[in-house]
Amino acid sequence: MDYKYSCVVDADNLYKTFVLVYLEPGEGGEIRETISGYELAEGEHLLEVSPPSNLVKPRWDGEAWEEAATAEEIEAWKQENPTEEMGSPSPSPLEVLQAENSLLRAQITAASSRQDFLEDCIAEMAVQVYNA
Repeated sequence: MDYKYSCVVDADNLYKTFVLVYLEPGEGGEIRETISGYELAEGEHLLEVSPPSNLVKPRWDGEAWEEAATAEEIEAWKQENPTEEMGSPSPSPLEVLQAENSLLRAQITAASSRQDFLEDCIAEMAVQVYNA
């Protein structure tokens, strides 16, 4: 059985939820869509375009998703979700590698300093043992 995922939007084209839609062949050869675990309310319809995750209250304008939340709603959402940063792009692979490179350099420097300290301790202990 074939299936697809679709978004449910209300009469104002506001995103409601994401649903699984089974595609079944009808008697006349047409494809019949059956929504799994959800029944469309009056005015709701399906879209095959997923909303971006950086919108608080996504609305479909017929061509693209737009933010429908007010400034107050966005601020309230940010207060409820403090770890999530809206619209912040994820670091590029180059930025990730540069950060890892900096961390590794710092670890190597720390390990080298530790090695120097241990060598100095061993040398001092050797002087104490041989002079006793």
